[in-house]
Amino acid sequence: MAEALTMPASPPASMNFTGNDPVQGVLRRLQMLWAAGPAAEIFGAPLRLYDQNPTGAGFPFIRFVRSERATNGSDPGADDSARGETITLTFNLWGRADQRARLDSGMAAMIAALDAAQGPLEGGGHLILALPGLSDVFLAEDGRLMRGILRVRAVVES
Repeated sequence: MAEALTMPASPPASMNFTGNDPVQGVLRRLQMLWAAGPAAEIFGAPLRLYDQNPTGAGFPFIRFVRSERATNGSDPGADDSARGETITLTFNLWGRADQRARLDSGMAAMIAALDAAQGPLEGGGHLILALPGLSDVFLAEDGRLMRGILRVRAVVES
């Protein structure tokens, strides 16, 4: 069970990814997989996934940091419907200094869930592949917190 900090009157809400953009579709898919699997045992239910540093959230939590997109062009003369894009998503995992093992377990659960990520996306497109890129857990500069970084590379076909 996650330790909670002193909570403000209303704790931050977990992220709600909306829109028909492929990035939003991949984020919704990952959020759903992580919330339904072993990662939820580490990061809570509802999943503590935020797009900014939360005040008063329980540790450990996940913060979505950024997305990068690159178009996968097709060969000249090829069917344009085969075009897609590669989306790289960066997440930070945060926990207290004594929660290294929990962050390691949470990272492993998040990576394992990527195997089930393939399929049609809400709003259109099809997630072909989701792979971990960089993944690491280390003591943050302040010495009081652990920080993890997970980059997920997703290939989406339009």
